[in-house]
Amino acid sequence: MKALMCDSTKNELLIVLSVDGKVYSKSVQGKKGHSSLIMELIDSLFKQADITPDDIDVYSVCVGPGSFTGIRIGVSVFNALAYATNAKRVEINAFELKSHGLNDGVFTIDAGNGNLYVCNKADGKYELSFVESGNVVDVVPTESDVDYPLVFKELVEEKYSKCEFVSCFKPLYLRKSQAERNLDEKA
Repeated sequence: MKALMCDSTKNELLIVLSVDGKVYSKSVQGKKGHSSLIMELIDSLFKQADITPDDIDVYSVCVGPGSFTGIRIGVSVFNALAYATNAKRVEINAFELKSHGLNDGVFTIDAGNGNLYVCNKADGKYELSFVESGNVVDVVPTESDVDYPLVFKELVEEKYSKCEFVSCFKPLYLRKSQAERNLDEKA
């Protein structure tokens, strides 16, 4: 199986390519620049593995929660690639990546400004929520030593084998964007 994966939900833009079990990855740190770098990283991995977009069996993107702009960039680019090549699509959420292989429990992701995205993982199910800074009591973002390229590959292979495909990637937002919140305040 050949899979191209993307996580653009956080400061690091991560692109992973799995070709018949071999994993290639490229990443760039920084909040800005995902839109100008995503295709460059993808092209670099295709050249490194000596394949083309038409060779990909499945495209996968982390749909959130995370950076609003980052999510839109990853979802848009990977929808376009999957559509153009007629490949399968597998959605992954950030908590699946963060908690893969770990026991049930509560996992958190920094949502900025003291806010958190929270996940209660129990029996393979993920209950997601957004907690504003005023409601956070002694909770800090969960740190993990996850090998994201390898975990991404494993998750995609699991979902691919179970035929857990989507027809279109859709962003996973747990709160309104800053622009929407500003508009609400004016109303």
